[in-house]
Amino acid sequence: MRMSIQLEATLIERPRDEVFTFFSDFENSPLWGRTIRTVKDSTGPIGVGTVFLEEARIMGRTMHHRSEVVVYDRPREFVYTNHFANGMSERARFTFEPVDGGTLMNPEAEVEWAKVPQTLAPLLSWQMKRHVRALFKTLKSVVEAADGPGV
Repeated sequence: MRMSIQLEATLIERPRDEVFTFFSDFENSPLWGRTIRTVKDSTGPIGVGTVFLEEARIMGRTMHHRSEVVVYDRPREFVYTNHFANGMSERARFTFEPVDGGTLMNPEAEVEWAKVPQTLAPLLSWQMKRHVRALFKTLKSVVEAADGPGV
């Protein structure tokens, strides 16, 4: 079952380059709760093809997944794919727009759940939106509280 998830934009009161840099380095993910543990599994600077191996707690379950950067247009757009051990996959796209007072981070996601009945789609969508909303609230707090470039 494939589903597009509409998510709310988040205003982060920091310059766009700082927000993009912090967010696109998944090794920062444990700092704001996106993952429990993240390890970069490729060499060189972060860009298209960078791979991260991650362990996350999603909807009450610990899951392992592989994230790969597929678009890296600094500091405007960042897209990655996730492939989970349980067959679930995700493609997430983020744009970063400079606005008065900081950066507007606009998320979009498309999720494919293997072995999930269509009747559960509305519940899963609601849970995912709730989970991501809480994550972005924490991300905003962490980035805004950080000192200096590179956050």
